Amino acid sequence: MKQYIVFLAVFGLYFGSFSQNLKIGDWAMHLNYTNINVVINENNTLYAGTKSGLFLFNEIDNSLTSFSKLDGLSSINITALHYSGGQLIVGYNDGNIDLITNWEIVNISDIASASILGDKKINNIFVENNLAYVSCPFGIVVIDLENKEVKETYYLSNDGTITEVFGVHTFDESIHTNTDIFLSNKIFAATNKGLFYASKNDNLLDYAVWQNDCQVSLLSKSNQYIYTLENTNVSKIQGFDKKEDGGKGLMIIADLDYSSTLVPSTWASSVEYNLFEVNNHNTSSVLNANVFTVNTDVPGDIISIQYSPENRKSIIISNDNYTEKIILLNEFSENILSVNCDDIDKKNNNLSFESATLSHNYNNSKKIF
Repeated sequence: MKQYIVFLAVFGLYFGSFSQNLKIGDWAMHLNYTNINVVINENNTLYAGTKSGLFLFNEIDNSLTSFSKLDGLSSINITALHYSGGQLIVGYNDGNIDLITNWEIVNISDIASASILGDKKINNIFVENNLAYVSCPFGIVVIDLENKEVKETYYLSNDGTITEVFGVHTFDESIHTNTDIFLSNKIFAATNKGLFYASKNDNLLDYAVWQNDCQVSLLSKSNQYIYTLENTNVSKIQGFDKKEDGGKGLMIIADLDYSSTLVPSTWASSVEYNLFEVNNHNTSSVLNANVFTVNTDVPGDIISIQYSPENRKSIIISNDNYTEKIILLNEFSENILSVNCDDIDKKNNNLSFESATLSHNYNNSKKIF
C-alpha cells in the first residue's frame, strides 16, 4: 500500500485565538510558530509546542488555533507536552508547568521559582495513576495532578554532582512472560549517567534504592559484546505493553550515546546504532534480563521517539551520517517504513526535524505529521 507523508509546516502565520476581538489602542501578538519543539496527537487533535507558544491542529476539519502568553500561558518556549485524562500538561524551558483543562490554566511554578543553580528546563513528562513524573536537569519532580501540587522530588546522585533526567517510564505489575519480571512494577529513568531503575514500592526518595547496572549487547538478539551503561548518556526512553499489541510481553527501548568506534569489529560498516531494547524476544529465562540488545533496523543518532498505542507503532526520527530519517516500527520493533527527510521537502535544504507523530487513524490514513 502506498505510504503518504504529510509534513505540517507553520511559517510565521498568525492563527485565530479565542481572544482576538481587539479594541482601538489594544495590542495583538503576532508570533512566529515556525520553530516546533514537540508535537503529540490525542483524539485527532495535534498539540504542537513551539518557541512562541502552543497551537492545535484538528485532523477532522483542518482547523488551526494558537495560544500564547496573551491567552494565559505562563511562559514561552514549550519543551514538553503530555495529554492525559482530558488534561494537557505543558512544560517550558524555564521550568514552568501549565495544567490545562477545558482551557482553564493552572500554573505550577515550583520548579521555575526554586533556588536551583543551573538549567530548569522541563525535558519530558510522563503520567501514571494521576501522577506526573517530570524529567528535569536535576532529577525527577512528581506532581499530584488531582491536587495540582508538587508531591516529591527524586535526586539520582549523592556525590555532590547533578544527574540530569531526560525521560521516565513506569510499568504496572503485569507479567506476560518470564522476562517481564525485570520490568514489572518498576520506574526507569534515562539520565546522563546511565539508565536508573527502582521498584515503585521502594522509598524512591532514597538514592540507594535506585540501581544503575543495566548493560548493552552490541549484537542483535545476543548476549555478546556486553558493556555497562553506567556513566553512559541515555537521552530518551520509551516503554509500552506489547501484549496489548499482539506481542509477547512488556517492552522498553532507549536511545544511548554509543558509538561503533567502541568496538570497531562489531559492526562491518561505519553505521552507528543507538536504539537498544530489553525483552525484545521471548525467552524462558530471566538471566541477563537487564541486558539491552541493539536494534539494527534503526541506524544513527535518535532525535525523537514516540509510541502510538492506537496504531501499535513507534515513530522515530534519526540522523544517520547527516541524513535525517523518519522510521516507523511495528509492534515487534521491525522497520516497516523509512523515509529520508530530504525527500519530504526538496526545496528547503535547511529543514530540520525535531518531533513526529502519527495520525490518530494512521493505519487507514497513512499520515505522519
